[in-house]
Amino acid sequence: MSVVDAIAMVVFSVGVVAALPRVRPLWRHETTFYDQTPSWWQWSDGAWKGWVRAMPVGALAAAMMVPAGWIAVLEWRSPITDTILVALGVGSLVAVAGVAAIMLWNRPKFLVPPYRRHELGIVAARRRRRPSNG
Repeated sequence: MSVVDAIAMVVFSVGVVAALPRVRPLWRHETTFYDQTPSWWQWSDGAWKGWVRAMPVGALAAAMMVPAGWIAVLEWRSPITDTILVALGVGSLVAVAGVAAIMLWNRPKFLVPPYRRHELGIVAARRRRRPSNG
C-alpha cells in the first residue's frame, strides 16, 4: 500500500462522508443553497442546474467508489473482494452514466429531485435557444 494512495483515499472518503448528508435536504428542497448559480461556477447556468439535478446520483456513485477504493488500496485479494470490486465498479459506472443522462437530458426523471423534474436538460435547452433556419 502506498502512503499517497492511502492519503488520497482518506481525503476522498472524508469528502464523500461530508457530502452525503446534503443529499436529503437537496432532494426535499429544504435548502435554497443550490437554487442560484454561484459566482465561482465557471460553466453555464444550465450546467449548474444539470449538476444540481445529478448530485444525488453522483453521491451514490461516490459512495460506491469509497469501499472499492479501500479494497484496492489495502490490496485485499480474494474471490469475494474481487466480486465486490466488480459489483461496485459496475454500479459506479452505471451511476456516472446516470449523472451524464440527468445533466444532458434530465432523464430518468425518478432519479431527479422532484422540484427539478420540470427543467430541460442541457441538450434540450440548447436546442430551444438555437434559432431556426427556416
